[in-house]
Amino acid sequence: MATVVLVIEIILCLFSLFMIAVVLLQSCKSAGLTGDISGAAETFLGKSKAKTY
Repeated sequence: MATVVLVIEIILCLFSLFMIAVVLLQSCKSAGLTGDISGAAETFLGKSKAKTY
């Protein structure tokens, strides 16, 4: 029984490392989206500051 658990743990570790590698090797498709969100936040904060004066 102990060998079955050991084999399953090894397979789980190898699969986890494989999944981490797959995620890290993906190209970033949403790089432009973060800039759009931060730009919208700056515009919103800029409008709020203009109203307080």
